[in-house]
Amino acid sequence: MSRKIDYRIADMGAAIHQIQHVYENPGRALKEYISNGVDSTLGRRRKGDIGVVVHKPEGLIVIQDNGIGMSLEELEKLPISLFDSIKKGERGLIGEKGMGILAYPSCGAQTCRIYTRPISGRGRYNLLVMDSRKGFAETGVVNFDKIPFGAFDFGTKVILEGISQQDLERYFTPAKIKKLVSETFSPLLRKGDLIARVGYSGKRYAPTPVDPIEHKGVLFIDDVFEVAYENEKGEIEVLLYVDPKGSNARVGHFNKGVRVGDGNSSVSSYDLDAGIWASGRISGEIDENFVELNSPRNAPIRDRRYNLFVERLAGLEERLGQEIRKNTGRNERKELVDFGKSVLRTLDAVYREVGGISSGLVLGRKGDGRKNVIPDKDGTNGGSTIMGGNGNGGPKNPGRDLVKEDPQGEERPVRGAARRISGRFEVDFVDFDLHEENVRSQLDEVLGKIRINTGHGDYKNADISCIAEEESKRAQQIYIASLISKEVAYADYRKACQEGLIDPVLQAHNLTEVITGFQQRVLRLHDLL
Repeated sequence: MSRKIDYRIADMGAAIHQIQHVYENPGRALKEYISNGVDSTLGRRRKGDIGVVVHKPEGLIVIQDNGIGMSLEELEKLPISLFDSIKKGERGLIGEKGMGILAYPSCGAQTCRIYTRPISGRGRYNLLVMDSRKGFAETGVVNFDKIPFGAFDFGTKVILEGISQQDLERYFTPAKIKKLVSETFSPLLRKGDLIARVGYSGKRYAPTPVDPIEHKGVLFIDDVFEVAYENEKGEIEVLLYVDPKGSNARVGHFNKGVRVGDGNSSVSSYDLDAGIWASGRISGEIDENFVELNSPRNAPIRDRRYNLFVERLAGLEERLGQEIRKNTGRNERKELVDFGKSVLRTLDAVYREVGGISSGLVLGRKGDGRKNVIPDKDGTNGGSTIMGGNGNGGPKNPGRDLVKEDPQGEERPVRGAARRISGRFEVDFVDFDLHEENVRSQLDEVLGKIRINTGHGDYKNADISCIAEEESKRAQQIYIASLISKEVAYADYRKACQEGLIDPVLQAHNLTEVITGFQQRVLRLHDLL
């Protein structure tokens, strides 16, 4: 025969002490008091207005809200409502455990004073005082002139006292509290349901508004999904961004507008595809109102509601994966094109250093060698045709106008042209047609395009030949830079042959050496050798 034995706490003071220190960091403990302020407004259909002011010289923090306040009877229930919150069962409210009111020792405070006035009340204010050095709490009623830092019409003012200067500096500067509030209440701030201000006391450091989290990337999903559970319906608000350049982006889990865990927590730790949610390329907020949380509110309880929540998120994974691949591919192509442009600019420097096979001539200045020249109407300088300076006569501008030798021309000082390769060409990355699949690169001289065949085996092997990502990228850049240098050198060679500046038969054997020289200089200037 069995006998029922009721649980009993032998040392209530010791139990309270353990609960007071359940929060592993001071910031999370402070969050409890701000959350209480949010509850007292949003749950009662009011727009939340929360102020957090740090009084550094006095070693205290003041949290004030514009909620409905509490009667003396409600206030007296707080210390005796552990795990039986007066808010328990009320939909839309954050606190349901009744533990947050005891979080002040985890903030480093010795005393917590709560001044409150109901929205329907008149006259005096209700007061609750809790001291971590005492085994009991005290309540009372005070006049308006006894309210520290000024009276208020209605709402609640929480004062955490006895915080060390070291803890204020380490955990509770306005910048750190702002970051905490932004990361904790971002959905509420974003929708305008909550206004929060944080600052130091004094006019010089007046509290300033807190903004929601700023996510990077392209907006992918901004939607609300319904979930049916236990004859009720819950909602999941999903706001997701895809950032192809991202590496450590996170998707935060919010419950009733408040973050589950801290700013580093993410849904990637749940039973989801880590390749998607932990890719570092998705950021955003998932805010639901039905999942049950553990006592410190830093993790969901893995029950039926949690499974429904995770199943709904898993349903987004295929679309997210496609979007990540699409945006990553677009970003990678842009990076390749930008690298191609930088190689062309590097070739400008190479031409300035050694000249090309066909460098051409430009008008010089006194002291330069003199030749009989006429305007080079077919030449290019910086990607544009220059004819007689302004197009109305003979050569005009030293150092700019391209000229060519002609026995009938005017004798002028000349020097080698500084050619701008970057103005003549552009680089494109495409899969060549099947009949050209073995061609690595191609130059379209009419359009001035150097095309790199991304379908060639050597291109594909270049970025997978190394295990380390950085080494892989370096191998691919060496391959691309070498092909661009080769195509530019070939174009220069063909132009020189057409102009009769070199004998193609005599100079063909030197072409490989010239190309190799170009490639080596480009790679060296790009720090790829």
